[in-house]
Amino acid sequence: MCRFYKVVGPRVVRPNSEYHVAVSIQQTSEPTTVTATLQGISLNGSIYSSEDRVEVQPYTSRICRLEVGDVEYGDYKLIISGKGGVDFFNDYPVEFLDKSYSVFIQTDRAVYKPGSKILFRAVVLNSQLKPAAEVRNEFLEINVADGQGNRVKEWKRIQALRGVFTGEIKLSESPVLGNWNISVTIHGQTFSKAVEVAEYILPKFIVNIQAPRHMTFKENILVANIQTQ
Repeated sequence: MCRFYKVVGPRVVRPNSEYHVAVSIQQTSEPTTVTATLQGISLNGSIYSSEDRVEVQPYTSRICRLEVGDVEYGDYKLIISGKGGVDFFNDYPVEFLDKSYSVFIQTDRAVYKPGSKILFRAVVLNSQLKPAAEVRNEFLEINVADGQGNRVKEWKRIQALRGVFTGEIKLSESPVLGNWNISVTIHGQTFSKAVEVAEYILPKFIVNIQAPRHMTFKENILVANIQTQ
């Protein structure tokens, strides 16, 4: 009888995340002890290794969870081995991806007039797109540049409680017009959003409604003439 196993895991590894490996065992009557090891060496020579061991029953699946710390660029691989019901040993290269956080920048409007106030917030999510609770250990740097690229305001070493930072910029009566840029930097990654500052006049609409001034209870239909311009 042919015994076999199946291993499923991401092709990339990210810093400050959890690396999951799913292992299933087939065509055996005995449990298998599976060891998953993520190891590698960074470009500066630092050696990294993280290991997890689980026991997989026949015809079932288990997940190995490997904690990934603040690793840097380098060569990494996943080593997977099993003993017991199915004996095996294999290693697979994984790619390093330096994106441990995602930042979404939201503004209350897309276009702002001179003298108005830009309200914005930055929402920091982890690699699973969940609110990053661990972001309290990371500092944010937020910069705002005008339409000519001049830095007009900045926040340094900001601690975003619960992964959210809220800020505002008061525009002068004669600001630089054009696309203003809001950028957020965390853990060496920069995310940005552009908003427009322009002089504009809100369009005015005139609505004229012509209808009878009086109606009786016997009349079931109201006829009106509506004109807009």
